[in-house]
Amino acid sequence: MRKLGWILSVPFVIGCSASSNDGAATNTETPAPAADAAAPTPNAEVAFVDAVGTAYGSDGSSIPGAHEIFSFASLPSREAKPTYADADRSEEHGCSVTRLDAATMSFDSFVTDLDLGPISLTGYATSFDGDTVDGKHGAPGGTIACTTDSRHYRCTFAPSGGALDGARWDKVTFRALPADAWLFKDTLAVKGDGASIDERAVAPSPALTITAIEGGGDAAASSHQLDDLVLDGTSDVTLSWTCDDCGTDLVRLHLVTQNDDNRADFEPKMPFGSVECAERAASGKVVLRKDTIQAALGRGDARSRIAKLWLYRFAPRRAGTAEHPITLAVARGHFGFASVH
Repeated sequence: MRKLGWILSVPFVIGCSASSNDGAATNTETPAPAADAAAPTPNAEVAFVDAVGTAYGSDGSSIPGAHEIFSFASLPSREAKPTYADADRSEEHGCSVTRLDAATMSFDSFVTDLDLGPISLTGYATSFDGDTVDGKHGAPGGTIACTTDSRHYRCTFAPSGGALDGARWDKVTFRALPADAWLFKDTLAVKGDGASIDERAVAPSPALTITAIEGGGDAAASSHQLDDLVLDGTSDVTLSWTCDDCGTDLVRLHLVTQNDDNRADFEPKMPFGSVECAERAASGKVVLRKDTIQAALGRGDARSRIAKLWLYRFAPRRAGTAEHPITLAVARGHFGFASVH
């Protein structure tokens, strides 16, 4: 499995370091280090996801059924040996985790070998009357424009004369849409410039349904909600799902930790941990092993306070060029905040 370093569409990069000095000596149960892996091929994976979950306002209010759009990118030039990885991981199975701190977070030693260039999306739902969690009102514009400096994507809603002109999409969460409604409702047109992506019509993958959560506390076991999940690193956590016509689709689980408990403005500051897991949709479950959880949460005074999770199903599409192939996906999924004990 190539080393998956993924980048969230908020201004921090995940996957650029393999170690941490955040008090490891205080824990005698140090997870096994990741095994050496072959150098990654010059390819990339870019996923755009419409996720539904419970958002939180700055006043402490909760907004169930909220939607947010986010992007994940795996860029070989930004990948590094992870802190911990499942021994049996592959392209379609298992997890890896990287713990980042200020001492190890540096771009100086990385040389870009893949220029994805700017990407734009059109065709998503713009007709709904979009109240956002932070009180803005109005639908997004007809185009989402994403640019990259090869470290992370920054995506904005194009100017439309409304309240969301130029708003970064990772900072906009829409309150509950009508039942069964999605921002990514129909086929999207995804277009890139330069050595990026020729215009492609990409249909969003159907969402999956979470049917069980084991090892994450009694509340999550009963509700099957990510927001009820408790992570403490003492047991494996298994998330199970069902999906219609799973076929050859894949499922990704991303988890990012944060060292405060601010759910209203989730933007991790170092030190923090990041996890990426992959499974076939037809397998029906993903397992977060306790060693993975321990490595992501950190130790001692630097131990994380909360974690945000995204779980989504997608069907990979090939794009890009022969020299720099790109796996492109548009997906629907779930997000939630887990407590840390």
